[in-house]
Amino acid sequence: MAYYQLQAKLKNGDVVNLDFSDFNLSLNQLVEIDYFTNQYASWDFLELASKHVKQETISEIESIRISVRGKEFCYSTCFQNPYLSALFHETGSTLLVRDSHIPLSNRALIEMVEFLFTNLEQKGALFFSDYSYKNQLSTKINRYLNIQLFSEEDVREQMTLKQEIIREMSKYKVYRSLCVYRKTLDWKKNQIPRVIQRLNSQIDFKIIPKPSKIVVDEGESDVSSQYAFSWENLSGEEREEFLSEDEIKQMVKTYE
Repeated sequence: MAYYQLQAKLKNGDVVNLDFSDFNLSLNQLVEIDYFTNQYASWDFLELASKHVKQETISEIESIRISVRGKEFCYSTCFQNPYLSALFHETGSTLLVRDSHIPLSNRALIEMVEFLFTNLEQKGALFFSDYSYKNQLSTKINRYLNIQLFSEEDVREQMTLKQEIIREMSKYKVYRSLCVYRKTLDWKKNQIPRVIQRLNSQIDFKIIPKPSKIVVDEGESDVSSQYAFSWENLSGEEREEFLSEDEIKQMVKTYE
């Protein structure tokens, strides 16, 4: 039995292992599964998966997930995640890096490092509102954000933590979690409505009322509870979400 298993969860609650042996693929590792699924849009993969579920149709597949042998949690499946694509574009299918580490010289990793520290500078502790994984990365970032630079020793500690964070990011599963996090941020940005108004050139701009803040209704997020569950090990270091928020909403809209 493979350590990682790509599965289809059906609307009746059944779970079916997906076998793509006809594609001559080895899908025993997380990176192998990601390399395969990330080539597809979610809808295209659902159609492909339906052909590998005996006597089932696409309308009966609720979601695609990645189970881990001996664990109660599942990984979300990545579909056309541009940040994973950047990694695979540089490494190809040979990303099966030893010890599950990405070389620090990898351009996709370097870009992700730049993004993360810019993001932390802008968001601070708000980073954790969208990055829901409890792992060593989140622990180190929490320490990093709480350092107050009062002395040279504090500066050295911050620099040391920064290097530790970068080493954590070179682990494939950690890099992957940031890809999911970053795509979630992109999805949220695209949900903010943009209203373009044509202004009469004769209008006195001094009397134009200031636009009110746009409030995004997050009530729909409860829908995730129907599909997602979290798992935390005894040391509290890992937590994987069943599906990312954008995947959940897309799936729900499809099968209403």
